[in-house]
Amino acid sequence: MTANTPAGYELLETGRDVTSYLRDSGLLPLVAGEESLVTVVEVTAGNMNRVFIARGPAGSVAIKQAPPWVQVAGPGWPIDPGRIASEARTYERLAARVPESIPTIVHFDELRHILVMEDLSDLAVVRDELVRELQHVPLGKSVGEATADAGAPSSARPVPAYDWADVGDVVGRFIGELSMSTSRGVLGDVAFELLVESAANPELCGLTVDVVLDEPYRAHEHNHWHPALDSRVRDLYADVEARRAVALVRSRFKMAKQGLVHGDLHTGSVMVGYRGGSQVTKIFDPEFSFVGPIGLDLGLFWANMEIAAIAAGAVGDHAAAAARLEAVTRSRAAFAAVWRGDSLLPVIEREARGFAGVEMMRRAVGYSHAADIESLSPAQADAASVELFDTALEHLRSVLSPSHPPASTTAPHSPFTEHEGPSRVTDTIPTSTPLSVRARVLVLDLEGTTSAAGFILGDLYDYARPRLAAWLDDHASDPAIAAARAQVIQDARLPADATTCEVVAVLHQWMADDVKATPLKTIQGQIWAEGFARDEISSHFFGDVIPKLRSWHDEGVRLAVFSSGSVASQVPWFRHSPDGDLTGLITDYFDTVNAGPKKVASSYDTIANALGAAGPELLFFTDNPGEVAAAAEAGWQVVAFAREGEPFFESDFGGASVVASFDDVEVSAL
Repeated sequence: MTANTPAGYELLETGRDVTSYLRDSGLLPLVAGEESLVTVVEVTAGNMNRVFIARGPAGSVAIKQAPPWVQVAGPGWPIDPGRIASEARTYERLAARVPESIPTIVHFDELRHILVMEDLSDLAVVRDELVRELQHVPLGKSVGEATADAGAPSSARPVPAYDWADVGDVVGRFIGELSMSTSRGVLGDVAFELLVESAANPELCGLTVDVVLDEPYRAHEHNHWHPALDSRVRDLYADVEARRAVALVRSRFKMAKQGLVHGDLHTGSVMVGYRGGSQVTKIFDPEFSFVGPIGLDLGLFWANMEIAAIAAGAVGDHAAAAARLEAVTRSRAAFAAVWRGDSLLPVIEREARGFAGVEMMRRAVGYSHAADIESLSPAQADAASVELFDTALEHLRSVLSPSHPPASTTAPHSPFTEHEGPSRVTDTIPTSTPLSVRARVLVLDLEGTTSAAGFILGDLYDYARPRLAAWLDDHASDPAIAAARAQVIQDARLPADATTCEVVAVLHQWMADDVKATPLKTIQGQIWAEGFARDEISSHFFGDVIPKLRSWHDEGVRLAVFSSGSVASQVPWFRHSPDGDLTGLITDYFDTVNAGPKKVASSYDTIANALGAAGPELLFFTDNPGEVAAAAEAGWQVVAFAREGEPFFESDFGGASVVASFDDVEVSAL
């Protein structure tokens, strides 16, 4: 019998369950004329879902069902089974764009969270084949079968069964065609925004944030690692530079909307085999799909092929290592061939290195490790784990120094190094000719302009998140907190007597979506102010910012701040900078409470009145196109910042002057 779940639908547990389902769904004729002729085998191998193959005289199909929990963990890790609907929608989109690279979908049952699709069991999971190749198992046998037959793997390495470079070519072309065809430039603004909304996948994106972009960098019950990494893991938890890099990567994951991505494209999501004498590669399991940073898919694939190369090196098979790395090179070339000539290419590659870094790190010290490493002997696994960890950290740190990519991920013949033409930033304002502006008051945005958005969305959000509930309860008598709580209840349409847990759940969602809500900023601001005062957190400024602020202040330019973060957080942000107390440079602070929304022109009129200056005498620095438009509408001078790696780097700033750095601007006093 099928098992009833708390979610209210039946789980497929046995072969009889599967054949009964095929019968009741009208799909049995695809396999056999009657149930007794059907053979069902469970082939569950992934982390998320349960999978069966049904075979009979007429053919075969794969049946995949999402349980209301993470399959590999069980009921103790609940998750919405509706995630499989996202996978079904993604397959539908992929079928219209790259049908040759995906399995054919036969049937989708939204009520029971089941997908019935083409049987790919004549193919093999790439990760399994990479492991088999190192253990010298003959093609067509599992590692376990060969070990049982021979007692131990053979010492003679066979000719490779697969062309890994060709696999890389297919994957790179898949990523390129999928992302290009779903980009804003191809779809247009209206269709693109509809895609962003329809492809939203918040629960599985949240899972990625947890297990890839958060847990591996702090003590957590999910984490485990080889003993050889003990000291490295301790250092990692205290590594401020690594945390900053991860925060930047996490920011791009949450905020960059560039095109539709697979979302979980590792070597366990690719199958390879032979049909009609030709090698065939199929990409499957796009349940994590959403509109996001294109570099994510590239980085995940690169990371897992590099892990496979590390494993080959650990057993001394350097030819296999080179063949696996060639898949990285070929995927990069195939992707670039689709996006050829687009100025976004260098950004995508840089972000891909960051995503490769976090993927490799989670495979080293997080919840889900790589079979490539775990299948080695203990001594080999220890050595490979150390190399994996060190390589992951190198990739991560490259995010902080984009002009110096690590040699291991950038081949001399990388197609990205062949890209011709300047980037958007250097097209606009060459660094050799700084923009000259005169103003009485320079007003500064913070996030993405003076400071990395990733630091704010990463370190500061991480600091505030676990403290929200206690702060609301402990400061309930504070009028500002009471008003903020009431506003959350009103805006989220909660019951008037909503519990703290209900309010905090809304705040957490707003943080995940980076909603610039005033009550959230008020509460965060107080928490951060206390954190700054206790020296538990410190602020971040790009290296070009503080010297320029000091210089302009000394030359008589008045400096002010307008940020969505509350004034309560702005002041300690400048007081606790890496370069000491900067509050002496700033005369005025404005937020969405004392000025108004940042994308509304009247807010800038309010600030102008408070500063006693006319619009043309005021200069605003910001990286947000909406804020550029609002300040310009109010008659202000505006300089837009397009910093590589920041959320609005690829944005259209209209007619505003666009620069990449404070060094690209000279401000003199009126």
